Parts: sequence; structure tokens; C-alpha cells
Amino acid sequence: EDESIHLSMRHADGQMNALQKGEILDWLANPNKPADEARIVSNVRFLTEGIDIPTLDAVIFLSPKKSQVDIVQAVGRIMRKAEGKDYGYIILPIVIPTGEKPETILDNNKNYETVWQVINALRSVDERFEAMIDKLNMAKPKQLKVIGVGSAPDQVNDQDKTTENTPVQTELEFEWDKFEGAIFGKIVQKVGDRKYLENWSKDVAKIAERQINWIKNKLSDKKDPISLEFKKFVSSLQHNINESIDENQAAEMLSQHLITKPIFEALFSEYSFVNQNPVSQAMESIVSELEKAGFAKEQENLEPLYESVRMRAEGIEKAEDKQKIIVTLYDKFFKTAFKATTERLGIVFTPIEVVDFIVHSVDDVLKKHFGKSLASKDVHILDPFTGTGTFIVRTLTYLKEQMDAGEISLADITRKFMKELHANEIILLSYYISAINIEATFDEINGDAEGYVPFEGIVLTDTFESTETEDTLDDDYFGTNDKRLKRQQEIPITAIIGNPPYSSGQNSGNDDAKNLKYKKLDLAIEHSYAKYSTAVNKTSLYDSYIRAIRWSSDRLSHKGIIGFVSNGQYIDSRSADGLRKSLYVEFNHLYIFNLRGDQRTQGETSRKEGGKIFGSGSRTPIAISILVKDGSDNHEVHYHDIGDYLTRDDKLSILRDKESILNIDWQTILPDNNNDWINQRDKNYNKYLSIDDIFISRAAGLKTNRDSWTYNFSCEGVKKNSEEMISRYNSEIDRLSMINDIQTRQKSANKDEKFIKWTRALYQRFDRSEKIDLNGYVVSSMYRPFTKKWLYFKKEIIESSGNMENIFNDSNKGIIVQGSGEKADFSVLITENIPNFHYVSTGKGFYLYNNESGLFNDRWNINREYELTEEETFYYIYGILHSVQYRQKYFNDLQKALPRIPLLKNKEKYVEIGRELADLHLNYENQPIWEDIEVEILKPDYRVKKMKHPKKGVLDTIIYNDSITIKNIPEKAYDYVVNGRPAIEWIIDQYQVKTDKKSEITDDPNNFSDDPKYILNLLLSVITVSMRTLELINELPEFEIQE
Repeated sequence: EDESIHLSMRHADGQMNALQKGEILDWLANPNKPADEARIVSNVRFLTEGIDIPTLDAVIFLSPKKSQVDIVQAVGRIMRKAEGKDYGYIILPIVIPTGEKPETILDNNKNYETVWQVINALRSVDERFEAMIDKLNMAKPKQLKVIGVGSAPDQVNDQDKTTENTPVQTELEFEWDKFEGAIFGKIVQKVGDRKYLENWSKDVAKIAERQINWIKNKLSDKKDPISLEFKKFVSSLQHNINESIDENQAAEMLSQHLITKPIFEALFSEYSFVNQNPVSQAMESIVSELEKAGFAKEQENLEPLYESVRMRAEGIEKAEDKQKIIVTLYDKFFKTAFKATTERLGIVFTPIEVVDFIVHSVDDVLKKHFGKSLASKDVHILDPFTGTGTFIVRTLTYLKEQMDAGEISLADITRKFMKELHANEIILLSYYISAINIEATFDEINGDAEGYVPFEGIVLTDTFESTETEDTLDDDYFGTNDKRLKRQQEIPITAIIGNPPYSSGQNSGNDDAKNLKYKKLDLAIEHSYAKYSTAVNKTSLYDSYIRAIRWSSDRLSHKGIIGFVSNGQYIDSRSADGLRKSLYVEFNHLYIFNLRGDQRTQGETSRKEGGKIFGSGSRTPIAISILVKDGSDNHEVHYHDIGDYLTRDDKLSILRDKESILNIDWQTILPDNNNDWINQRDKNYNKYLSIDDIFISRAAGLKTNRDSWTYNFSCEGVKKNSEEMISRYNSEIDRLSMINDIQTRQKSANKDEKFIKWTRALYQRFDRSEKIDLNGYVVSSMYRPFTKKWLYFKKEIIESSGNMENIFNDSNKGIIVQGSGEKADFSVLITENIPNFHYVSTGKGFYLYNNESGLFNDRWNINREYELTEEETFYYIYGILHSVQYRQKYFNDLQKALPRIPLLKNKEKYVEIGRELADLHLNYENQPIWEDIEVEILKPDYRVKKMKHPKKGVLDTIIYNDSITIKNIPEKAYDYVVNGRPAIEWIIDQYQVKTDKKSEITDDPNNFSDDPKYILNLLLSVITVSMRTLELINELPEFEIQE
């Protein structure tokens, strides 16, 4: 039975004299008080006045103090040591109102001002307390407890102690763990130092730069012994990773090793990873050689950082919690300290729910199709792109769960760890992190008594390069790593799991991140995926994730499983038709779980796609693919779409609940003749003539790959920007003219995007030292739907111009249709100005005149069948492409191929409506204001910064600027959608003042026209265009094909 405590309390305040206060303090500190009595004094402001009561056990703060100094002084009184006293307690009461949810607790800063004030005061004077705050989300600290009072959980069911009058706080009782976790989370959020690591990373970046520069200076003397030794080191790296590793990257890797080694030692002090890992040993060997030549590590300046990491790691025992610190370090520290490497790396952390789903699914597939399991002997698992090791870690965790359930033994896990788990990683930082994570996880399973066991299944290598050639080099530095790779290559792999890289080449010519060539692997793609593809441009088939599928398929040989989470575009993209055919032929069972999340779409389509599984890490659609080769004659595609409008958390919850592919309701798909799996095309569609066959020639929209430099609303501005960039380019040729080596010259060029925007074509010209004349000219161009900009037309700085300067003249016009493979609903729009490539997304243009002898050739069925003139056929096509019935009937076809034009009844009406639509869209700037629209003008200020609706969903009003508001806009006008969004929204989006982040060039739409009302009139005109377009589309005749 608990001992009862008697509480006695006295009050003290500022009106008392010193004797009265002294008497109360003597009573409080009296050592002869009864043992069962606890004494309390309220209003203890005089604790800050220098009193000394070492036996004081606790202080409770009920209201905010005037300063942190008062808090610190008061806390200091209860921290004094006294005989029989083990702790001094600081108590902060938190009242949780009825109905409060865990996620909103402590949100009201005013109500909980005391909490934040006290915690911040403690944090400011005690770095250990700060470290404890920063790891609250990972481990419950001994020094900070959240205690539920009132009807406490452990008393609720005790009938002897619960009376009728006891309040029962059921919500708090049942959800106490959630409230406790929420309170810890809010403390971290409110007072944790989230900028600490980022601040340190800036210092680290400077030290790394000095280290790298020292090495580069030493290497400039080719006769220096260290230069020869470093050359051997670089050669070893090239042998182990790939030939693209140069001296700069090698120096950067060394610096990363030196700076991160103490961090890993601090986090995993009980392990000897740094000393036992072969790559770490190799790095230490070359460091020793460099030190002989006078190399200074400069680590002393970083000792406070390492000490901070040590404190943050104190008390965190679980491997899983240490992995959270690693993730934080990578996210907040490495990304800034080693920016170039981590950008080139492109790692996104795979959510645990995704990893577990794949691991469980592979285990279930092994049981179903092979009569084995992940734990079975000789079942070898490879993660060829291990990143931070999550897939191998979760495999070990899953096996431990099976061991705890009595299904397998520790010996099974040990054998798996020692011999049957394999992982490759190309980036040194990630290699270190993954090795430590995997080893720490096994160490926890294996038990402290067994000691540290290194993971010999991990290799630092470029997986794609590793199978390109037979190695014969005797490696001086990475011999053990090389032996591991050779051993892995001799083993028959049963299952390949992981998250393959997503890279699709350089985002910019300025980023020096060109995709590497892999002759053997790319040849395998050419003879399979590319061979069977009907796409004209097959470049995307060499994206890294598709290379990963090809490499893994070949590595498995005749039987095995691939379990990947990857870019999901291959499921439905036109260019991947050959990939889909090959997968169907090569594998027996394909389980494709489409997680969606394609955020390169717009509007309703984007909302349907739902949340991004990888958060901000990827905007592409994501899919989980479980591909099975079992040697049977079966070939089946099992498909499941996760659903529309789901948030990221919704999707992760589904994965968590389903656990494995066994619990998914699969749709079995039979691929069609086009090798489509989903959104299969109309079987009759190919009977009609393609628009590509109706016109003699076509042209794609113009691509500059440097729009901020070559497009602008200002005619003078675009000329100035373009010619400045050309002059800088010419000056770079002069500055680097003495460098003969092309690669060195490219790397030495100024890549600051505020200075110049490099592209592949400009680099090629640069390699040839070809200067560019300043004789371009400015033309009016259609940049986006209903948006004109000035274009500086100069072929040398336009990446792809086609034959635009010849196509357009005073009378020519073109129908621009959406390119195949786009996710947005089909769009078409006419123009008589040079269109940008995204005027209609990845648009293809079909023009009335091609400046040759005529428009059509002798094969035109439509022309002969209908006896239409060339011009009538042009408008007939424009009419058909606006037909709602046509777009609905051939929705899938229009997304995957260029339009085909059927022979319809009522052709004259289609010509008539097509002509009216064309005239309306070409004269979009000059339409009368739509009836009933109101324009409120407080003062005649027509400049625009950014138009907006009053709030989300209120479409009938547009706030043009502070002085002008447009009201009574028909909401139906927003139904006219082109290129993924309503025409009205294109005006709102495009006609705003923007500054490009990379070039820092400002584009101000107010500079486009001399007419100050131009933008306002344009918006009003486009509202009319939208309404009139919908009316004309509605007047089109029934879609009836003439037999």
C-alpha cells in the first residue's frame, strides 16, 4: 500500500518584511519536519534573491516570469546538493482541455508561455539539456518525464481505490502514449535547435575546400612523389567505381572521409567500424601518405561539432534511433557541407512502409513460387543501390521478427548476414552510412556478448560498371573491396531489391552531372527495350531506373525476383512500350502496384494523383514492381492502382495495412497489340489517317533551354539579356583559349547561372572555340496559351529552333497539338506566331503553308473524299480536334500518339465551326467584354504584380491589383481548359512580375505593351474567348463516322 503524504503550504509575497520571510523559509527548510509531510511555499519570487536552501526538492512554475534570469536563478536553488537528495525537480503543469487532440496540444503559445520560457531558459545554460531536447523524438530521456495525473491509467481499474466521485478522463487514459509523444514532439518543434547542424556545415564546407585545394596544388607538380601516389589512389577508385572518377572527385572523397570519420566514431563509439571497414582503411592509407607531405587535417576546429554529436548520441541505444540521427545528419548537415556530392547523388530516403512492403512481398513470393523464404539457405539477396542501407536493415529486422516468433533461429540470421546479404553503393558518404546502419542492426540482434561483426557483403562500386568488363587490375588501395565484389559476382542472386537511382541526365549544362555511358548495359537495352519500342525518341530508355531494371533482369539469369520501388512512368508511357513487352516476355508474374503521385501534372489531374510518396524528394509517379521469373510458361501482369485523391500518409497507411502483395486485390491484365497495360487504345483508331500523314511537314515548338535569357515581356530587356550572355560566352572563349584539353576547358568555364546558361549545344560550340555574333533579332512569340512574349531569335543560343524563321510569314498559321505521352487531357491551339515548345505541352505544329509548292500530297484521302480545299481541310481538322465526343472516345489514343482524323458526316459544319474557333483564338486579344461582368476601378492604376482570387474556390472574382477588381465572372468560363489549366488561369499565372531564381532576371509583364490597359483588357478578352469557345464546341454536330 502506498504511503500517504501530508501536504502543508504557506504563502509569501512582497508585502512581508524580512523577518516574516525568514520565518517561512526556516519552516520550509526545517530538517526536523515529520517524514510524511511535504512542505510547499507559494509565490517564491524571493528564490531569486540569493536565499540558500540546499534541501529544496522542487520548483513549480505556474505563470510566466519577467526574465529568463529569474528562471535560471530559481532553478539554481533546487539544483543544490544535500544529504539524502538525489534529484532537484522542475515541475511544469499542462492542463489538457476536454476534447483536445494530441496533434494540437501546446499549440496556444499564450496559454503555455510558461512551458516554453522555462525550457528555453534551461536550454540556454546547459548544452546537455539542449542535446536531450534534440533527441526527444528518438528516445525517452531519463531527465524529462511527462506524468498523467487525476484519474491515472493504473488506477482506473482498481475498484478498491476508485470512488463514485472520482472523475474518469477516459480520452486521456486511452490515448496517453499519444499525448506524451505529442508533448515531446512539440518541445522539439518549439525549442529544438534545428539550425545547429546547418550552421556547422558552412564551416565544414570551407575546411573541405581548403583540403581539396591543398591536394590539387600538390598534384600540379607531376614529379612530386605524392602526385604519383595519389595517381595510384585515383586509379584504384576508377577500378572500383568507374572511369569517370577524376582527381577532383578523389580529393573530395578524401575530405568527406576525414570530416565524417569522427562523426561516425562519436555515434557508434562501441564499434570499430572505422578501423575494420576496408574502404575506410584504404582512405586512411592515402591520408597517411599525404600527411608525410605536410597535409593538415584541420579537424581541431570541428571538435565542438563532434562533441555535440557525441552528446546527442548519449543514451540512444537502439540501432533504429541511431539511424534517425544519421538521417538527420544527412539531411541537415551533409547536404550543405558536401552540396555537389549530394546533388549528384540524388538520394531520397525510402519510407519504411515502402521498404517493408517490398521485403514482405519478396518473402511471400519466394514461398509461393519457389517453396523457399528470405531466411532459407542459399537465398542470396542483393541491394545494388543501397543508399543508406534501409532495405538490408529492414530485411534483418523482418528476420528478427520471425526469430522472435520462433520461426527461424539466430543461426539463420547470422548465416544470412555473413554470407547471403549483399549491397552495392557508389557514393562514399552513403556507403559509410549504409555499412554502419547494417552492422549496428545486426549487432543489436546478435547481442553485446558476441561483439562487433563487420558486414562483408557491402561493396563500394558502380553497380552498372561492375559488370562491364572482366577485372584484371591488382588493386593497391581497395584490394579487399575488390575481392568482395568478385565474390559477389560469382554468387547466383535469388532476389534483387531496392530503390534504383532516378537520374535522367543533366538538368542543366551548368551542373556537370552528365550521365555516364555503359557500353555493355546500353547495348542490352538497345537489343530489347529500344528494339521493340515504337517511339522515335528513345533517350528515356537509358534513364537510370530503366538501366537498373535491365541490369537486374540480366543478373538474375533464369530464375529469381526483382523488388523495386521506382519511377512509375514506364507503366503507361509511350516510349516504354518496348520495355513493357520485354518484361512480359522475360518474367512470368509481374505485380505492379501504382502509387501514383505524378506532380508534373496540373489542376484536377494533379489532385487525383495525390501525395508524393517520397515527399519533396521526387515529383515523378512512383510504383512498386515485384517481377518474378519462375521458369514456367505463364506470363501474367497483375496490376493495382492505389486510388485517387490520396495523401502521402493515406498511401503509406495502405502499404502498412496491406503488408504484402498477398493482400492486394489485383487486376490481371492482358497487354494489347500496342504493348499497353493500362489505358489501352481503341482498336479502330489506327484505321484513320494520322495528322502526320495529312501534312507534308511538321515542326515542334521552339526550345531554348534558357528561357529566362531569351524570352521576356520587355523587348529591350530580352535584347540586353541575350546579348550580355553572348558577350560573356565570347569572353570565356578568350579567357580559356590557352587550355587545349576540351574537358579541362569545360570544367574551367564559369558555370554560375547568373553569368551564363550552358547547354549541350553551347558546350559543343565552346569546344570548337566558335564565337557568336550579336546580330540576332527580336520577334513576337507565343510563350504559353494566350501569352505573348518577346523572343531574341538567334539560332546559336536556341537549343532547338527547327525551321521556325522560314515557317512563319504574314499569312501562315499552325495547329499546335499536344505531344504524345503527356498526362494532361488532350489540348490543341492555333497560332500565327512562333510557338514555344510548351505553348501546348511538348507541342507538334502542323502549318497551313510550308513555303513549298503546296500543303498536301497526292495521298490525302480526306481531301479527295470530301472535295475540300486545303484551307477547308485545315479548319475541318481544327473543328474535329475540339469535339468533346472525339476527345472522350479516343482519350487514351490521344495521350499516346498523334491525332488521327476520321471521315465524318456533316463535314461542312465542322469546317464552319473550326474556322470560327480559329478566328476567335487568333484574335484572343481583341474580344468584347462578356455581358454582366463588372470592373471596379478605385483609381486608374493598371500595373499588375500578381492577380489572384479573393480566396480558394471563389472563381467569380479576380483581384487585378489594389485598385481594380473584376466581378461576376461566369464560373463556366473556367471549363475551357487548354494545356492543363483554364485559359483564364493562364493569364493569372503568366502575367505577374517574376524573378528567375537562377539567373536573377526579372520578367515584368507591364513592360510588354505601350498600352497601360493591355493586361486588363487581355484578361477580359480571354474570359470572352473562354465562354465563346464553349458555345462553339457545343454547336459541333454529332460525332458520326462515315462508313
